[in-house]
Amino acid sequence: KVIMGVNRPITQDLVWLLVDAVPVFSIKGQLDYVVCSFIDITLQVNAEKKIKASNERFVYSSKATSDVIWDWNLETDSVIIANSYTSTFGFPIPKDELKKGQIEQYIHPEDQAAYQASMLKAMTMETYWEHDYRFFKVDGTYAFVKDKAVILKNATGKAYRMIGAMHDISLEKKLKNAILQSEKKFKDAFNNSGIAMAIINSNYEIKTVNEQFKVLFGFEEGILLNKNLFDLTQQEHIVLLREKINEILKDSSKAHNSENCFLSKQGKLLWGDVTLSVIKDHLNTPQQVIVQIIDVTTKKEILEDNIKLLEEINRTRSAQLNQAENLYKLLAENMLDLVCVHNLDSSLIYVSPSVTHIFGYTKKEALKSSPLHIAHPEDQSRLNAFFTAIKNGNSNAVAQIRFKKQSGHYLWCEIKGKLISEKGTPLQFHTYTRDIAKAKE
Repeated sequence: KVIMGVNRPITQDLVWLLVDAVPVFSIKGQLDYVVCSFIDITLQVNAEKKIKASNERFVYSSKATSDVIWDWNLETDSVIIANSYTSTFGFPIPKDELKKGQIEQYIHPEDQAAYQASMLKAMTMETYWEHDYRFFKVDGTYAFVKDKAVILKNATGKAYRMIGAMHDISLEKKLKNAILQSEKKFKDAFNNSGIAMAIINSNYEIKTVNEQFKVLFGFEEGILLNKNLFDLTQQEHIVLLREKINEILKDSSKAHNSENCFLSKQGKLLWGDVTLSVIKDHLNTPQQVIVQIIDVTTKKEILEDNIKLLEEINRTRSAQLNQAENLYKLLAENMLDLVCVHNLDSSLIYVSPSVTHIFGYTKKEALKSSPLHIAHPEDQSRLNAFFTAIKNGNSNAVAQIRFKKQSGHYLWCEIKGKLISEKGTPLQFHTYTRDIAKAKE
């Protein structure tokens, strides 16, 4: 038997013939003739070519996508399925005929009823079917699948064929669940926060507020929504707050934290520590701003009261110090003994007027000199030791020193001292000098 194509010159077309040749032999066993029959199989050959082309399209389209493409003949219940079925779910495709039930057995038991119901409804009423369900994998896990198909029906409306594709949406489902969980956490944190929070759009309109925001400003949520944020902001603070919002919308890497003044429903001034952060869309473009306000009104009032109190304390302390200093000067300037104030290097800062009565020097002359310069040469080392003892904190140190008077004579004196410190840091020391010439004599 031979299949041959024949060009017919009269009709100018190609026909396919199945040629069957039977030889006829003589009594002597010689070939006499051959009986040939020709059967026109053009329709069969063309049908096979179409089937082959269709199968090739199925194979190549299956290779071009990760979806599991399937073709279900409802009349024979046979299914042609792409090789991606194995790579996606791990199950081999049997060489013999695959039945629909062999695939459906792997649908999750909890999803079976809904799957069958949707399939029945679609075949009865629709020409398109789509359903999501869980499909078992060879590794023991379930994949989330989105299954879509077109339904072919005959003239009477009966479905005879379905062609579809199974798409593994496990990763999408996982990401979607993660997003939903993230959104839930955000909403819980937002709504239950002890900080007043609002979400505004790029036009500064309030789109969402939490409970604390309503409590802080005294408005119901319905009144606050779509209200402009600057309707709640004191006039003097609007420009600065608008600039900061615009800055963070342009460059979300710039953090903003500032103190702004707002107005409550009752017109009361509210001081808030404001933090701004950006909400971006899927293209990473800033779309909205989260405004967080910590009420610092009481803290600011206490701070202002403390500043006023501190100023009053400083004024009182200054008056007390001036009074004490004036009293000290009054006592020093009316004492017969000499009172001096020294730097830590022993140089003089102040001398009482009695320096003239005791030594004959004017105050100006005395301040230009140093006690070491007018001490008797034999007493200078003793005076130096006395100064060192005072600077080391010895308040009981006493020395008897001869000092030169303006007249050139030396006068025996007794000198005592005290170190003056502030917060543990030595600043200066005072000395008290008395004429003991008569007692010495």
